[in-house]
Amino acid sequence: MSEINQIVTVNITRQTQAVAQASFGIINIVGPNSTTGNRLDFYTSAADVAANVTGGTAALEYLAASIIFSQNPTVQKIAISKKEVGDADYTAALDAIKLIDDTWYGLILASRVVAEQQDVADWAQANKKVACFASSGADIGGGVIDYKDQADGVDTTSIGYYLKNNALSKSAGIYSATAATKFVDAGLLGVILPKTPGTYTAAFKTIAGASADTLTPTQSTNIQAKYSSTYTEVGGKNLLLFSKVGDGDYLDTVIFVDWLESRIAENVFGLLAREDKVPFFDKGVSQVQSEVNQILSVAQTNKALTPNAFDPDTGAQTGGYVINVPQASSIPTNDKASRFLSGITFTAWYSGAVHTVQINGVVTL
Repeated sequence: MSEINQIVTVNITRQTQAVAQASFGIINIVGPNSTTGNRLDFYTSAADVAANVTGGTAALEYLAASIIFSQNPTVQKIAISKKEVGDADYTAALDAIKLIDDTWYGLILASRVVAEQQDVADWAQANKKVACFASSGADIGGGVIDYKDQADGVDTTSIGYYLKNNALSKSAGIYSATAATKFVDAGLLGVILPKTPGTYTAAFKTIAGASADTLTPTQSTNIQAKYSSTYTEVGGKNLLLFSKVGDGDYLDTVIFVDWLESRIAENVFGLLAREDKVPFFDKGVSQVQSEVNQILSVAQTNKALTPNAFDPDTGAQTGGYVINVPQASSIPTNDKASRFLSGITFTAWYSGAVHTVQINGVVTL
């Protein structure tokens, strides 16, 4: 021990350990493939998938994985999981998969059987995952689906009808004539999930490896009226239109809100885990507020939230975000006794994205 340490003792407690964050860039492909003996495995390339799944490059899981890895930029890894013989349905399979590993976010089903797609969509809704489903209008399970040729309100069989009729906000449907062998749904998640939520729209994306469809205006209207997307040639480019989920909102909005919820929860939990104690008076409340503010600030920097703006007449805030926190003295005694902090709220203005444009002009002499 040096002489100075005999006079001055300094002890430093580390409060720098990070809380594990949920990943929004990992896609799980679930299907019936026997794969390896594991319920779930991670892969970093399509070649690794081909080498390990039963059927190799002909396996549906491989076809979905290969289109994901074809996008640029691409995800760092994907998961492939399986429905085992003893599973009653995909709900049971995914419940078991989630217990093994829950670090993934995107969900693709290696099946075009509508009843199985419905099962997975319901599970995604209940488990805060985002899923995409494609259909060609022919159910591999044996049924005939009028996805493109029957209007909304007449069609009662397509996955698009099911998602809209049940207002499923965590799932997006896509019509694709080649859905039986090409996974445009997997490609869409492969395009957007490597990006930071809130920085993109899921519409107008070109998906490498996907085939564009030629549709009549009526067919496009039928599909999009069911809140489903099409992948067609527009202005010489193959593009996805319009990327809605079953409740009519946009896929990118749903993903951003999930990201925001998750990151705020992680930040606040990290505070509680790092500190010996977050005191139940105004200073402690302010500490929690700072953690919420940090994530909202990041979202604003990423242009997911609008710049701060105020009504010039009333002074009311009309853009950006605002956080409201209670004074510690106003929190009910029973909540304090239970060590339960409530009453923190925020309002944030999402920036959205331009999807359609109308320009009116006059040319005169």
